[in-house]
Amino acid sequence: MWRPIRRAARFLDNMAPKFEESKWPSVDIFICHYAEKGDDTIETLTCAMAMDYPSRLLHIWILDDGYFKSSWDNHNQFRITINKGVIEKAGDLRMMICRHLYRIIEKEEPPEDDKELKPWRKKHTTVKEFNPNDVNANWRMDCAVGSVRDDYVCEGSGVPSVTYVGRMKPETHHSKAGNINNVLFNEKASGKFVLFLDNDMKPHPKFLLSVLPFFFTEVYTETGQSYYSDHVRYNKCAFVQTPQYFDENDPQLKEMADPCGHRNTIFFDAVEC
Repeated sequence: MWRPIRRAARFLDNMAPKFEESKWPSVDIFICHYAEKGDDTIETLTCAMAMDYPSRLLHIWILDDGYFKSSWDNHNQFRITINKGVIEKAGDLRMMICRHLYRIIEKEEPPEDDKELKPWRKKHTTVKEFNPNDVNANWRMDCAVGSVRDDYVCEGSGVPSVTYVGRMKPETHHSKAGNINNVLFNEKASGKFVLFLDNDMKPHPKFLLSVLPFFFTEVYTETGQSYYSDHVRYNKCAFVQTPQYFDENDPQLKEMADPCGHRNTIFFDAVEC
């Protein structure tokens, strides 16, 4: 059974005693995408990049599970192609991200023609194709048989690094869980904490500052000095779920015929407690 615990809110940058910024943890932000509108994902990416947290400690990952489609035959041979149907419906998220990061890194508007922009994107691209018959391979074949990855390092810009990953799915791909595990295991995400976002979840600038304190406990030494620790010996918190609220322009409110968001309020403020 779940055992919800309500604690007084506090912020990482306003804790007493002071939690030195030099000891704050690194955080990976996973933005999960499949076939949703690319514009929504870009808005979420923009909010994530603007979070009130040291950019050197953040790494934003866009996990695109709709860029490729896989077909398999009876001999365990597969064919990977770009999912043009998703791109036509939702937009080319990979190229949209490229344009967004070009503006930040190059400090100018990108070329209007995608063909002119692709050589710049290629400088940031790594393609991996895994052999399903290689039993000694150091990767999770149940997560992916390959990937295309674009790494954008925004040095000197004050914004975090951004990585786009298009997963090449195995025959049994485990949907969203497989997409997440692919980045955790095969792409080697290394943040101490992970924030999971859907493509339409736009985090508040102080989201991390308000959530991370739940994972830290003040510990006293024999000499009376204190420090903050997230070790399981002192802090039993492993997972924090926060309420999700919709803004007034979100179509989900109208589609759910719940313009005031009452369903969310009932669930988060009553059912879970």
